[in-house]
Amino acid sequence: VSTQSTWEGIFVGLFGGSLSTCTLADGEPATPTPSGGWTDQTCAAVEGAAFTAGTTVYAPQKGYLMSGLIIAISIVIIPSLIFVCCIGEEKHKDRAVTDGPGCWDGLLVVLKNRAYIMVVLIYLLGWLSIQFIQNNLAFYMRYHILAPGAFSLIIMVLMEACFFSLIGWNIFTAKYGKKCTWYVGTLILALSLVGMYCTPRGGLTMTYILCGTGGVGLGVLYLIPWSMLPDVVDVDEIQTGKRREGIYYGWIAFFQKLALGVAMAGSNAVLGAMGYVNPVAQCGGATDAVDEQPEAAINALILLNSLVPACLLALSWIPTYFYPITEEVHRENSKKIKELHGDIVELSGVGLKAEGGTAEASEATEKSKDD
Repeated sequence: VSTQSTWEGIFVGLFGGSLSTCTLADGEPATPTPSGGWTDQTCAAVEGAAFTAGTTVYAPQKGYLMSGLIIAISIVIIPSLIFVCCIGEEKHKDRAVTDGPGCWDGLLVVLKNRAYIMVVLIYLLGWLSIQFIQNNLAFYMRYHILAPGAFSLIIMVLMEACFFSLIGWNIFTAKYGKKCTWYVGTLILALSLVGMYCTPRGGLTMTYILCGTGGVGLGVLYLIPWSMLPDVVDVDEIQTGKRREGIYYGWIAFFQKLALGVAMAGSNAVLGAMGYVNPVAQCGGATDAVDEQPEAAINALILLNSLVPACLLALSWIPTYFYPITEEVHRENSKKIKELHGDIVELSGVGLKAEGGTAEASEATEKSKDD
């Protein structure tokens, strides 16, 4: 996300924002706003092609095309080449292929797993908080901080802090466990959100600082639920003897979309009830001129971007407390899974224990077959 915002800012500014003026058909000069956008008067002229000969037209489309090309190469083409050329998947010829359960049968399967229900609640509450921030941060910057042009930089600070924090959180998790990591990380993020609620109107510097600290806590929301999910799949395999990752990952992806829909609908409903007024569309980018909004709508935006997600994070501590897979349970389950997969092979009459895949185990197995 931060890379996308950075490239878009660079190329849109390079190809569009650097142009200075153009002249309308009536002879009046049209100048871009400080952020590189144009007024409604200029928009009308662009749509009607009412420019005098020899003038320069602001064209941010080139910038977006270039940024799209860079993003496509970096997140589509290069990963695809790595996937095709460098990643191999082991084929399990000895495993019987069976038809999996249907949609609703799969839902019944996952709902019988208590650990999975706790992970879903943790993930839903955490992802809901992210979606509320994502849906309202731009409005928060525009109407409360009064700096819409700084939104891309705010996103970059937030996501870069999130990215680099993952290294530290990985070390912290190995030492203190996943539950403790979730408590600490969400507490940091929740306190940063409370700080955003307390930030005065126009407090851009404070917002940068809080987005940096909040990004550190945000890393936990991307790390912990997805690291808990394989443990849940292991529990299901131990209980049933079946490896059914597809069901669990498929349903949690559905719950992610559910959280997105709830957050968007909830935000729109609250803002509509508070009298939010849709701004006049701008051609070629947003302007630094702030639209007038009712004070009730601005207060609702502040709450939706601060205290509401902070409360959701606090609620996520309840399912975290009842999450049954502790570090000790995880270690025991890992041993059981290794035994199930034959990573520790016991050959009757030989008394040999060897790690699956080693030369000794293979030779002993072939000898047993010959006998």
